[in-house]
Amino acid sequence: MTNIVILIDVVHYVMVVDAGSSGSRLFLYWCDLSGHSSDELMRVEPLLDEFGRPIVKKKNPGLSSFAKKPKDAVKYMKDLIDSSIKHIPVDRIKQTSLFVLATAGMRLLPAEESNAIIEELRSTLPKLYDFVVSSENLEVINGRWEGIYAWITINYVLGRFSCNKTVSNVDMTVQKKTCSSSTAGIVDLGGASLQIAYEVKQPTQNNNTNLHSELYEELNLGNDDASVSHKYTVFANTYLGYGANVGIERYKKWLANTSTILHKDPSKNSTLLSDCCLPNGLIEQMSTDKAEGPSEDLIRQGRGCFNECYDAVSRLIQSNVTCSTSHQNAQCFLEGIPLPGLDSSNAEFYGISEYWHSTNDIFGLGGRYDKLRLKNAASEFCSLNWTTIWNRFRRKQYHNADTSRIRTQCFKSAWASALLHTGLKFPEDVSNFYSVLTMAGQEIQWTLGAILYRLRHLPLKFAEMRKQYRRLSFLAEKKYPREIYIVNGNLLLYFLFIVVSVLAVLYIVNLLVSYFLPERRVKLLTLLLRRKVPLINHIMTDNSTQLPHYRRTI
Repeated sequence: MTNIVILIDVVHYVMVVDAGSSGSRLFLYWCDLSGHSSDELMRVEPLLDEFGRPIVKKKNPGLSSFAKKPKDAVKYMKDLIDSSIKHIPVDRIKQTSLFVLATAGMRLLPAEESNAIIEELRSTLPKLYDFVVSSENLEVINGRWEGIYAWITINYVLGRFSCNKTVSNVDMTVQKKTCSSSTAGIVDLGGASLQIAYEVKQPTQNNNTNLHSELYEELNLGNDDASVSHKYTVFANTYLGYGANVGIERYKKWLANTSTILHKDPSKNSTLLSDCCLPNGLIEQMSTDKAEGPSEDLIRQGRGCFNECYDAVSRLIQSNVTCSTSHQNAQCFLEGIPLPGLDSSNAEFYGISEYWHSTNDIFGLGGRYDKLRLKNAASEFCSLNWTTIWNRFRRKQYHNADTSRIRTQCFKSAWASALLHTGLKFPEDVSNFYSVLTMAGQEIQWTLGAILYRLRHLPLKFAEMRKQYRRLSFLAEKKYPREIYIVNGNLLLYFLFIVVSVLAVLYIVNLLVSYFLPERRVKLLTLLLRRKVPLINHIMTDNSTQLPHYRRTI
């Protein structure tokens, strides 16, 4: 038996741009499309550089900054893509998917401005690159889906979507295949919005949650929509305007109306305000517009009193908490949206983005969340004189922080903690809440979940191939894996032998006829063969005059 070995690429590369409120980050992933059953999720991993690190490119400012000049967004995005494209094999560019998914920063823009930016990208990027890209790949995503994608990411990395087979003791056949019944929830605090997402086993029937049925999402993560192994009901909500950066602006406005005035200078139209959410001694200026008269300059003078800062932030958040008395016991929720079926005392939750940075970048308290430890660390840091903090920063003692972080750390740590307890009603002694940045060697980002959901059907394109070919082995090369398939090559060889033989005979006949037959018959035969068999037109050309040993006399 003759066998032919065929190399088949089973890798699909993906480039995802998370266009956030303060900047954009590009992530590269590769998807293994081989050997999947309908009950298995596609394997997705970050693409690594030569040092074994995930490839992540960053660019500031945010995409929303091009609201007035949407055409400039193309060059901005092109620079980001060009810095990363070298990591993808040249022969795989046409099999690489490109996504540009914008979040809360773009959602805060007027619709006509955000649409102008997206349409500029949609009309230009497909002309610049050979990526697999559709209009749906370039869009502003709903905040709820940002939370859902983050939920998919954390549970995929934790292995909560893995399935177990139940085998019959009688005939050893698979009777049932069930997937993990315990998934974790997520709280994602970004720059402009807050997201929460968690699985709901049995959606509650009370009137409050029925009013918000649009916040439930029925997900099927399997590559076959007919399979029920990976079906989940997820509750997800987004709170636009509660991100850490936008939260500072809300706090400043609130501060202008409630803070103690330390000094007022009418001649300079300025007012000095006391601010417990700034490090002790730090001075920052802000302006506020008045309905009548000129704007007033407000100067914030840091006092570094974290406990008072936390209380002030909690009051600000509490002012947006609405209580319902439709039940026997009143229930209060941020923006009046109930969190159905959530046992926050026992449920396992992971805080990402700002929850990691506000607990770890300066305090080193990433991991299991402990409000008391966070409060003590923040109180100590914020009470330091600003000069001391700045000198420590210059000596690289806060090596995970930048200048923006050390200036806003007091507020952001208070804001993140108060949102968790005052806004989302997690108990103060919660023990199953963890702040994370990386797990299993990769950064926890909603972009991974977006790939798993949006490209979940990709493995099906190889289903027919697997029916025809018997897989021999898998070359487990991390960056550029391929699969080898082995097939019975007898039929293919027979076909090739027949084709070559026919062409050889026709060629010899052409030479003989050209030598022995009169010129007119040669031309007639050649013309007929050319018409009947166009593909051998070139073969039937009379080139005997170029062969000295076949010379003849006409």
